[in-house]
Amino acid sequence: MINFLRLIPEFELLCEHDRLSLVKYNFMPLLVLRDVLIYDPKSDLYYDDTGSTSRSAIDGKFAQYYKSLCILFYGYEFYELYSSHLRSIINIIDNDLLIIKLLMLVLIFLKGTSINDEHVSILFDPQSVFNAHSKYVDLLFRYLIDRYSFDIAITKMMQLIQNIFKIQDNAKLYQEKMQKEGKNIDIHPLMKSLIGFT
Repeated sequence: MINFLRLIPEFELLCEHDRLSLVKYNFMPLLVLRDVLIYDPKSDLYYDDTGSTSRSAIDGKFAQYYKSLCILFYGYEFYELYSSHLRSIINIIDNDLLIIKLLMLVLIFLKGTSINDEHVSILFDPQSVFNAHSKYVDLLFRYLIDRYSFDIAITKMMQLIQNIFKIQDNAKLYQEKMQKEGKNIDIHPLMKSLIGFT
C-alpha cells in the first residue's frame, strides 16, 4: 500500500505531515479497496497474488486458513458483512480493476472519517489535497463514461460513493472492535498508531 501511494506524484509532493494525516484518515478504507483486488467472490477467498495467472494448491490452502482466521478474529457476521461489501463493489465495477485503482487515488486525497477521531489533524496544504482529489474524481468519472455511457457512469459513480460511506462505517466498527479487544493481543506498531492506541 505504501509503495502504491509513493507512485502518486501529488501525494509525494505533499509535506510529510499532510501525507501522514491522509494515510491515517484513509488507511482502513484503502485496505478494503485493496481487498477488492484480491477477493475471489466465487470461492469467497482472498488470494494475495494480484497479477498472478495461476494459483497452486498451497495458495488455496493459505486462502482457506486466512478466511478461518478472519472469521475467528472478527466473527462470522462481521466477515459476511465485509465480504458482501466487496461483492457489491465487484458487481458495480464489472471486475474492472482499473476502476478500483482510480477509486483508491480518489480516496487517498479524501479527508473523510478519521480512524482516530479524537486527534483531528489540520492539513498544511489543503488546496493541493483538494486539487489532487478533484483531478482523480474527474479522471474516474471520465473513465466510467468512456467504459459505459454518461447515464450509466452517473449511476455507477453514485453507487461507488455509497459504498465508500459503507467502507468508512466499517472502518469505524473495526476501530471500535480493536480498541475494545485489541489491547489483549500483539498488534504491529504501525497499526497501533493508525487505530489510535497510545
